Amino acid sequence: ARSELEVARSEARTSAASEQLLQADVEELQASVAELEQMLAEAREEARVRAEAEVASAAALEELRGTVEELESKLEAAHEVERARAAAEAARRQEDEAINGALQSR
Repeated sequence: ARSELEVARSEARTSAASEQLLQADVEELQASVAELEQMLAEAREEARVRAEAEVASAAALEELRGTVEELESKLEAAHEVERARAAAEAARRQEDEAINGALQSR
């Protein structure tokens, strides 16, 4: 009877030790899961921030394209005004020359 009691105690100690080892493994795995969840949350946040930055960059680029188109249009209008002014100046000079020529021939 004594050896059966010793066997039972030995099995109980072995079982308790195994349970402690399993509990330690579970706690280690839980810590790993928590760490991985934190890393995943950080990666998701980084991805969200990058996506927002890309959207903002795309919007800024589109705005700049619109500004460039507007400035190109204004530049073309300014060139047209300058061409018209130069043509009017040339026509005025021709008229002045014609008037001066007519006055000199009198």
